[in-house]
Amino acid sequence: MFIDLWHNINGHVLLLIIKNMKTTICVYFVLILFAALSCSSKDNNIVFPPQELTLVDSIVLEENEALILLSIEDCDINKNSEKIVITSSLNQIIAIYNYKNGKIIKFCKAGPYLSDSIKNSNRKPPPNPFNPIIANPIKYLSLKECQDMGWTDFNEFRNDFQKVIINNDNSISSLAYLMLPVLLEDNKTSVFNTAAVVEFDSNLIIKKVIYPNHDYINYTTTDAFVNDKKNSQYYIQIFTPQAYTYLPVKDSIPVLAIYDKEGDFIKIGLFLDKKFSNLHRKFSNEEIFESYFLYQPTTTTIGDKIFAMLYYDPNTIYELKSDKVINLTPPIIDYSTKYDEYLNLIRKPNNKQNKFATADKCMPLSACNIMNNGKNLIVCYKVALNDELSYIFKEYDLAGKLISERSFLNREIQNMIYDKENNLLVLFIKGEENWTMEKYRW
Repeated sequence: MFIDLWHNINGHVLLLIIKNMKTTICVYFVLILFAALSCSSKDNNIVFPPQELTLVDSIVLEENEALILLSIEDCDINKNSEKIVITSSLNQIIAIYNYKNGKIIKFCKAGPYLSDSIKNSNRKPPPNPFNPIIANPIKYLSLKECQDMGWTDFNEFRNDFQKVIINNDNSISSLAYLMLPVLLEDNKTSVFNTAAVVEFDSNLIIKKVIYPNHDYINYTTTDAFVNDKKNSQYYIQIFTPQAYTYLPVKDSIPVLAIYDKEGDFIKIGLFLDKKFSNLHRKFSNEEIFESYFLYQPTTTTIGDKIFAMLYYDPNTIYELKSDKVINLTPPIIDYSTKYDEYLNLIRKPNNKQNKFATADKCMPLSACNIMNNGKNLIVCYKVALNDELSYIFKEYDLAGKLISERSFLNREIQNMIYDKENNLLVLFIKGEENWTMEKYRW
């Protein structure tokens, strides 16, 4: 009862209650309660908003023998809230669904044909930065060239669609993970992996595949993607550990790179904040590689503005085009001492937890998604406490001031989108048999 009261009152109301108390015992009791809750908050500092999201509709997503969703890697909704698009990387699917009833409209699977799509480009492969033994490549191979060389087993070409965006004209852009056959200098062959942009029309017919022009530093991965269609540019995440290895100066570590509509590198779009780059310099090469997820950004766009957050930097939003740093007020949690704590924990010889679990132990709240309602930014914070996942949603204006907040308790969300047309937060939940698209009133 008193904890609920604490969540719903501010300091002024509390003082008023104390003022109206008629006995000294009651006053002491409230002050002790105040101190106890403050101490608890200081240690953990995660307070769930008292107001939860309100469920207004739950729709089962259709599946069939040809389309079984093993995951929902990413999702988006079109401007008129008529259809959604989903990527399921585990079964290599991109699918369009009817937003109203959850019925399948169309889908396609990423097969070896995507590996062949580079054959008409002029891209030359860089030395593979993931290979400790540098293999000097000559050119990318077509599947026909592979077959002519006696290479007929394409099972390792496991391509998949990962990030996805529905553009205002209903065309679809996906950032895909592709495996590309390469001819090496010694006349041997190998397979390189890369992130590539696949442009579809509104019916999932491929119009073009864009391959970023890679080098050691700007080597893309599929964890973050923005299609800046107005300026014909793409923001794509760079594989930070490898970038760090080859950087001549290691005080500004790139996270997102900007490429033009042909895939040519323009410039770096986001660097790691100083507190992370300082931590990075303390890592060994192995620790850099295994802790890569610390720097994974999540992005959203409002008009021509592009915003990004880092998972374990919960108080900061980066406005990419203006290089503006937005500090959220009030700050949700203080992790200023937690980054070194994380580093110390992963270095303990008896630490059997994986790096994700260790990060969650030090920093149980992470900014797992940033969205918008057309006007304000909405940040989804994942909270991993006591083997339970819960979520806090906070709405901020573009100056970083808190407008409103909601909670979603003790359930796991696979992915989410914001329906701006109807002001609904849409969550994708895995049930025992089916996936549900749950629509919540803010």
